[in-house]
Amino acid sequence: MNFKEIAKRGETGRLMDSNDFLMKRVAASALKLQKQYEIKWEKGTLVNQDDDLADRVWTAGRDLQHELQPGDRVHSGRDRLRTAFYPG
Repeated sequence: MNFKEIAKRGETGRLMDSNDFLMKRVAASALKLQKQYEIKWEKGTLVNQDDDLADRVWTAGRDLQHELQPGDRVHSGRDRLRTAFYPG
């Protein structure tokens, strides 16, 4: 997907109120993924050094981005995300 297509979808995609988007889509999806990937913050830990937790957070973030796209402004599939983040 090129920039021109992204800009076009930004103009023609479905509109949502920003509060609805944040509460209904982002917060709900983030909580679901937090449970799914068992992501927990240990009080007092400023910098995570647990590689497994870092991988789960990364995967959850990628899944969150994927969940928020279909039907909203711009859609990019998981394979396109994987290619964008891990070219080659």
